[in-house]
Amino acid sequence: MLLDFFRSYPYFLWSLVLMAACLAALPFCQANLRRTMVMSGLLMLPFAFTSLLIEPGYWLPHRLCCFLTGPEDFIIAFATGGLSWIMASWPLRRRLRVEVLGWRILGRYVVGTLAGLSVGGVFRLFGVGPLAAMVLAFSIFGVAIFWLGGRLWQVALSGFVGFTALYFAVVKVVFLLCPEFIHQWNEPNLWGPRIWGVPIDEITGAAGFAAAWPLFMAYLFCVRIGRDGEGDPTPQSRVRICADGA
Repeated sequence: MLLDFFRSYPYFLWSLVLMAACLAALPFCQANLRRTMVMSGLLMLPFAFTSLLIEPGYWLPHRLCCFLTGPEDFIIAFATGGLSWIMASWPLRRRLRVEVLGWRILGRYVVGTLAGLSVGGVFRLFGVGPLAAMVLAFSIFGVAIFWLGGRLWQVALSGFVGFTALYFAVVKVVFLLCPEFIHQWNEPNLWGPRIWGVPIDEITGAAGFAAAWPLFMAYLFCVRIGRDGEGDPTPQSRVRICADGA
């Protein structure tokens, strides 16, 4: 009976699996990664409303309920925000120095978010499809942050590899359990090829996000990457919150 329910609402199942993976990672994180992982998830929450920008052109999922957007969108937003950051930062954990500089993080977040949405909006005005516009916006945004962040390319690379692989595995499991889920995508508008049954559009979008979002978080968190063992020396000092932004 439970499987029948999830087959009626596979998007909800997808959101729960991603959230379960996110929560499962928390106990294994060091203090700096745990706190910034939660922050990354929270900062991703407003992007749940971007689902409005890709429907119905890209897909039209069945939701438990919907008022502008649905609970699944918020669950997935938090889970992907947290998981992408932990997958990107975990391989570098011994070399990361993280500082959350008071209200400065909010200013950077607002400016970066508006810039990214504006770039995507421009592409849409020129007739670029919703997913392609998103991937192009991620690419341009990532290059800009990369230019500002120097060695932060390592965060983008580990996020790209780790989160994309995890995301693909989760989507594949949901597709195996709910084969009809594929019909909630607007198939005539998809790029065409599938990788083991998963639309390449979905994998490409996840890969662009996996590189750009952790890079954005690293910029917000003023991450510095040193040599092995040069990270913050103690769990208590791994995240220093400076109210004055100094």
